[in-house]
Amino acid sequence: MAIAFPPDLTMQIIRLAILGQDHRVVAVELIDAYFVQEVADFLEELVAAKGSGETINEDWYRESFLDPTISTSEQLLWRAGLNKKTVENARGSSRREVIIEEALSHHDKFARAVDSMIDGELDLSLTISTSEGSVELDLAETIVVVNALAVRRAALRGGVWSTMGKQVESPLMETLCRMYNVPNERYGRRPARGRQGTRESDFYLIPEGGNEALCEVKLMGKGNPEGVDSVFARGSQVVVASTLSDANKRQLDGARRNWTELQSIDGFRRFEQTLQALVVPYETIPHNVDLNQTVEEALEAVFGN
Repeated sequence: MAIAFPPDLTMQIIRLAILGQDHRVVAVELIDAYFVQEVADFLEELVAAKGSGETINEDWYRESFLDPTISTSEQLLWRAGLNKKTVENARGSSRREVIIEEALSHHDKFARAVDSMIDGELDLSLTISTSEGSVELDLAETIVVVNALAVRRAALRGGVWSTMGKQVESPLMETLCRMYNVPNERYGRRPARGRQGTRESDFYLIPEGGNEALCEVKLMGKGNPEGVDSVFARGSQVVVASTLSDANKRQLDGARRNWTELQSIDGFRRFEQTLQALVVPYETIPHNVDLNQTVEEALEAVFGN
């Protein structure tokens, strides 16, 4: 399933982030919505299959739900209980033939593990009812299905957070610039790098002297294992983050990188220090200003509403 944020959702994330509020709830709600829909679709397939007289054991599941001729690579992986990154790390490739091989192999191993662990003492079944009928899954069948759905949830979560990073970065930076009335010619966006570009675009400020200062937006919070490493890897001079650890701040200060932590009291105002340091023209935002109105006007300018 392709994941995309509509403009109103992107605007909501930016609005919350700049005002120092928790924007993550928007992403979580989107993950929930995608997941509920995929669970419903998947369970409907199971009901239709078992209602037609099939037995959902590991052999049937393998033949019907891991059939390479009718399943996409993404479907094969999550229904087999795998994610793409695991395959890439193990095999150094995500080619279609590699995915098929790994998906089938992993499913077979998992099915054998389930059989070996079920000792008959636990009698559990799952009944699924739809408008088309009702079916019952035994313990082994239930574990296979739950495992597939758990992997799918994790994949959706990663996809939503990744999409947020790609789609929100540049408009968030432009919104900040418009709030401070930075001249249009002193900032911009680079187009995505080819069809396989890793992000929607790269946002940059233009300091005194004309050299581009690449900007990085980090909205994953202090628990993000990537931390600010990508700031140094990509040569970024400016970082705007939801939250930064004290260690991150010391690291950035030591490397003379300009940073803004949004989720703190008036956190967005530190962006003014960035503009000062880079000698980028701007207008100060008064402390008695209506921030909600200021953000809304900037968002309207960015999204053309």
